[in-house]
Amino acid sequence: MKKVFIVTASYRESSQIAEYFKDAIRTEVAGLTVYTLKGNIEISLAVLGIAKVSFAIGTQLIADRFRPDVIYSLGFCGAIADNAEILDIVLCIEAFQYDVYTSSPQIDNLDSPEYRRLKCYPGNQEMLERTKKIFKDTKIHMLPMATADNFLADEKVTKQLFEKKGPLVVDQETAAFYQSCYYSDIKGLAIKVITDRCDCTSYQSYFSKEYDAASKLLYIYKKLIEYESQTAY
Repeated sequence: MKKVFIVTASYRESSQIAEYFKDAIRTEVAGLTVYTLKGNIEISLAVLGIAKVSFAIGTQLIADRFRPDVIYSLGFCGAIADNAEILDIVLCIEAFQYDVYTSSPQIDNLDSPEYRRLKCYPGNQEMLERTKKIFKDTKIHMLPMATADNFLADEKVTKQLFEKKGPLVVDQETAAFYQSCYYSDIKGLAIKVITDRCDCTSYQSYFSKEYDAASKLLYIYKKLIEYESQTAY
């Protein structure tokens, strides 16, 4: 049976999706609660926690204990892109940590445990291509994700990121998610809804758009599960 995992960082992000899991099977794994529905496919939902460490640990637990066929990370993000509007959908093509650095002048192997934090990790290309088709009638953006542990509301950092990397989106988890999927050989894709512009209005915008963004995540969830159910093996 096909196993599909949906993960979020916060209960705010999963609030409306969770309504569909009220009668789900509940499993506790190392402090992580997983809710599972079984039909022609197995659909699981878990809230992994905010920021990189919690999300990486949660993703790794899921990869090791459940071995899902695919994991979708759904959540909110900020945007540093002129053509991206609040509540637009973003498919994250790749992700990197922008709050880490190294003093080493030369690095030969970014896959070494010492330096892999510096690598940019891709979303699963197969999932990316088919998700583009799933949302062919919906406005979407395909952008890289910059990840850090802190919520970005600093216009100076925002400007520096844009000048260095160009248009992108920002969150606190996706680089950790993609890194864990990459080394665990699990297919993973992050799909985000924009809630703010990474500036002095970010906190106000985030909280004012929270409900609408969660509604958009529910729309995304329904479209994904419809596709996964139709292509069940």
